[in-house]
Amino acid sequence: MEPIGKMMLRASYPSVEWGNGVIIHGKLELLGPGRVVIGDGCWFSNANGIPNKIHTVTPEAVVEIGSGVTFGGATIVAAKSVVIGAHTMLGPCTIVDTDFHSIDAAERNSGRWSEAGPVRLGEDVWVGRDAMILQGVTVGSRSVIGARSVIRASVPEDRVVVGNPQRIASEVKRSEG
Repeated sequence: MEPIGKMMLRASYPSVEWGNGVIIHGKLELLGPGRVVIGDGCWFSNANGIPNKIHTVTPEAVVEIGSGVTFGGATIVAAKSVVIGAHTMLGPCTIVDTDFHSIDAAERNSGRWSEAGPVRLGEDVWVGRDAMILQGVTVGSRSVIGARSVIRASVPEDRVVVGNPQRIASEVKRSEG
């Protein structure tokens, strides 16, 4: 038998697929016509006072969140595809797969959107406060994105990335066992 809370979530958000054991503490905003898949054991908290937001801006957009992902005030905006790997920790950051508009004035004034570029975060990634991850970026597993960093180019696995412009500060030292 399905718990009442889960039945209410499914009724309120029919385009969201909820995993088992999802915990929501505080505000979670789910907006837009696209599809959202939330893995088992994800945790959404706004203990820092910043709500978590997932916004699909097109019917084709898909946001896939792996199991055990922790949200602490993250905003995800997808026109095409955002994939978050299992056991990733997202602080109050922003992840977007579109610029919404072209940098070319004629295109921008036409009202057409720019092309979206999918965003993919590997497993066990940690994204710090006020970081931005922009369209077309892949962040390798176990990498750390430092606070206030702007990530506009892909990051290999096991790297610590900081700054704007982004730079690799170090490699992540992996423990044995």
